Amino acid sequence: MHSEIITAKLGLATALCNRHAVHMALTLILAILVIPTFRVDAQSPATEQEAVHNHAKEIAAIFERTKVASSAKDYSEIIDSIDDAMNWQGLSNNNRQYLHSLKAWAHDLRGWKRSEFVEFFRAANNQPQVELAVEQSFADFAIASELDPNRWQIWMHRGMLNAMISEWEKAIQDFSAVVERDEKNLNAYFNRAECLYQVGKYADALANYNHVLKISPSDLQAITGRAHALLQLGQLDQALEDYHVVVKLKSDDPWSHANRGDVHMQLGDWSSAYNDYNNALEVKQEPDVYRRMAWLLATCPDEEYYRPQAAIELARKAIEAAGETSPRLDVLAACLASAGYFEDAREVQQQAVALADRENEGQLQRMALYEKDEAYLQSIKR
Repeated sequence: MHSEIITAKLGLATALCNRHAVHMALTLILAILVIPTFRVDAQSPATEQEAVHNHAKEIAAIFERTKVASSAKDYSEIIDSIDDAMNWQGLSNNNRQYLHSLKAWAHDLRGWKRSEFVEFFRAANNQPQVELAVEQSFADFAIASELDPNRWQIWMHRGMLNAMISEWEKAIQDFSAVVERDEKNLNAYFNRAECLYQVGKYADALANYNHVLKISPSDLQAITGRAHALLQLGQLDQALEDYHVVVKLKSDDPWSHANRGDVHMQLGDWSSAYNDYNNALEVKQEPDVYRRMAWLLATCPDEEYYRPQAAIELARKAIEAAGETSPRLDVLAACLASAGYFEDAREVQQQAVALADRENEGQLQRMALYEKDEAYLQSIKR
């Protein structure tokens, strides 16, 4: 699979919180990595207890600082104050327990704040700082979970950090830990579904999306995620139903149209696929919608939509706009072969195979066709 940041799926750290998502379907030639959106619940520190023991005023002052804390530095100062408070003479057991809970909250939030730097340093190509931010965040989460193992927010934040660094299986475990502590937490089910999708466990992902939709049937992100899972499971008609809903509610999103176009293409509804891709490009000229349209025009068995020369132009537009990737080169090779430029097609396909992050059977099959001076045409998946 090949990564394409489609929101910044926004720079993942931002996307985790605002729940904006754009998904793309994973298919043989259209293979891409759907970058998940995650959800995080608003939260506050441990509830302030009515102080009836000694040091009440000092503890209340620490609590007041939690109300305005917003940076890793703020949380560090709160942690230091709590560590000092733990050494006070005559500190009651109730107040000590309360401070433990407050410290867990501070470590959890400091870890989450530190994790926000991961994408920042990654964008700056500063890998040492990325690794340091990850290490420090996990250290905070470890301390927080030891102090307050029942605080589900710790596992939610750690799961999102694991997802941010593509540790999908670990993220699944973390979101499952949230569900164990708060079985009504729909965001945990949604996040787990997103990660299950990433590791190819589409049936399990579908079950989690369905759980969300059973309780919140109008959840557009869950409908979109379910559509992707259904598509991967070959349940094309059901997937199409969900994509119809997504297009209706998000007609200004190019990927809503493009995703539905993918299903129409697999069903052999070439006209509807063509219209969907055109509509997507009218909303925004995304490079990988050019790529999908190029694939349709180069490999469609219907003469009305078989336009190899136009396909070549679109495939090259996609590469010029977003660079060479294995899927984009794969499409360009198919376009060249359809136009009869088999020597060029073989050369480009070799590049596509070399850039793939793992062996792609479809690419190798198409290469075998080009070696025989034959073009590739789609067949209906129904």
